[in-house]
Amino acid sequence: MQSDARPVRSSASTTRQNYPAADVKAPTGLEVKDRADTTPVSERSKPRFNASGELEPGIYRLAANEILAQFGRATARREQLGRIFAEIVARLRAAGVVRRCWVGGSFASQKPAPGDIDLWLLVSDGSETVTMSWQFADIFEHERAKVVYGTDIFWMTESGAAAMLDKVLDCLQTTRDGRARGILEIEL
Repeated sequence: MQSDARPVRSSASTTRQNYPAADVKAPTGLEVKDRADTTPVSERSKPRFNASGELEPGIYRLAANEILAQFGRATARREQLGRIFAEIVARLRAAGVVRRCWVGGSFASQKPAPGDIDLWLLVSDGSETVTMSWQFADIFEHERAKVVYGTDIFWMTESGAAAMLDKVLDCLQTTRDGRARGILEIEL
């Protein structure tokens, strides 16, 4: 199976402010401002890493099994997080309301012992019966997800994302010290 990773090359700035609109359009028509100073590196390429082991800036779209194979197996800690990742993906699919999902942080790097998995979810409008239900509280209640999976899961609705998706993706693509980094988008 060939991956559909779409990394982008950012400008020389040190903060994450750039990504092409094509990589952040939701299937429902949500649009993010165009970023004129970015150039697609390739329509089909594997995630690339910099010298410090972080993803090169961009959004890499991969199937869940590809993410698991590349990021969930190299060390004992990664195997542990890989099992958690697989369980979370199964829960997201079962919920049936997640339109898009991004993975960032140390799990989306070559760090041998990532601290946790950071996920941002875009869910369908009108999905309150799922997002507020006890059956999926392990996914849609941040503190419970942290206790159950040791994972940070944040979510927003499509209508809520219309005003802030670009800011959320900027945040996810910026390290704590302000450097640009890549993230993964899971094909659910």
